[in-house]
Amino acid sequence: MSSEIAASRALRRSLNLGDRVDTDVITGTILELHGGNVEVETADGRRVLVPYSALLSTVIGIERADAADSADSPD
Repeated sequence: MSSEIAASRALRRSLNLGDRVDTDVITGTILELHGGNVEVETADGRRVLVPYSALLSTVIGIERADAADSADSPD
């Protein structure tokens, strides 16, 4: 349990609601940041709970929600 707490503290600073994450295990959009896991919605609409410790043990690609929004808006 303490490893999940340490992992959540490390990752909560890096992840935001609406960010798109891509790992070797899952790809999707962050819906919620819970105490011990991240709730991700996949492209097929599934909601999956991913433990923070699982995310720390792999390479994570993060596409910021605000970056996607600004790319879509005209200047």
